[in-house]
Amino acid sequence: LGTLGFSLPDPRLWFMHTSMDTWTGRWLGAVVNNEVLVFEIGEHEPSKPRRLGRHEGPIAHVQFDPFGRFLATAGVAGDIRLWDPTAVAPPTVLQGPAGIRGINLQPDGSFLAAAVENPAGKFASWIYDLAEGEPRLVRRLDLGQEVGFVTGDPIGRQVAKISPGDTVLLWTQGAPAAAEPLTLRSGDLPWPYRRLSFHPQGRWLATTSTNGLTLWPLARRYPVVIEAHDKEVWSLAFAPDGSWLASTSHDGTVRLWSLDDDSPDEVRVLLDEPGVRLWSFALSPLGDQALVGTSSGVRLISLSGEPPRTLEGHRGSVIPVAFSPDGRLAAGVRSAVGRAYVWDVASGRALETPEGEGIP
Repeated sequence: LGTLGFSLPDPRLWFMHTSMDTWTGRWLGAVVNNEVLVFEIGEHEPSKPRRLGRHEGPIAHVQFDPFGRFLATAGVAGDIRLWDPTAVAPPTVLQGPAGIRGINLQPDGSFLAAAVENPAGKFASWIYDLAEGEPRLVRRLDLGQEVGFVTGDPIGRQVAKISPGDTVLLWTQGAPAAAEPLTLRSGDLPWPYRRLSFHPQGRWLATTSTNGLTLWPLARRYPVVIEAHDKEVWSLAFAPDGSWLASTSHDGTVRLWSLDDDSPDEVRVLLDEPGVRLWSFALSPLGDQALVGTSSGVRLISLSGEPPRTLEGHRGSVIPVAFSPDGRLAAGVRSAVGRAYVWDVASGRALETPEGEGIP
């Protein structure tokens, strides 16, 4: 059809600065001296370059959507731009983190993953959902210091990495964002892993070593592990709609873990009191407040982000806590002395217990 002549800053990296849509073969995109260009490939010859605009700063990667809907350019500074190859609409800008080293679009164009290296030399994958409306960040995966061989499944739901120590780490978007990666380890193959490959529908992961091959079934459900507290966890509670899990620990924190598989948020710290032991957790009937029994009284926490309050009248260790059915009252028991305490939730004021002696 012809030859397209243009120069790149480093010809050895031509594959990072040019890309063709793989489905229609209609478009070729390139970034030359920060100018974003596309060439429409006709039946007889390619068109003259069409200028879409400028992407300032060092460019990490260029990739066309598999169906030719947009050209994605990623800057090292963290900005990702999705350009309309017809130049009718302005580019859509995704602001990611600094240190982008490359991007990858899933074969169906539904997800975009950006490989990121931070100043400490640790790598992460930022995954954006492009399938519904405006692009949105759905997951950040911490890949650690040693990148090794990393690959994602064709449907954009799982990422696997060969890790030092002859193990494979597997992240799945169906798990909470704070979950630890699943560790795949085979005791039957003493050789280090070499390559990874996902089944087209993500049902299997194949791993190879020097003299063997292993197939890992991914359709089954594996346990999800969250390791974030520094000391014992004493209480757990699910949201009424199942969207999050709350935990209390002797490390002095109450943490709320998102269970939405499309949420990039790993954890919200609702209470942080180092040195205080947190014993129990109770959610209000409306699900907007929580009680925490601690080694120094009872805390009332708003899930909307307001500062926690200490309920007045008692500063000792309170273990069981509960709301009244209408949510107007809070109660706690000091088990060591067999005494119950009741508070008005709105004011935080302690109420008289029966006979003024508490409830044994």
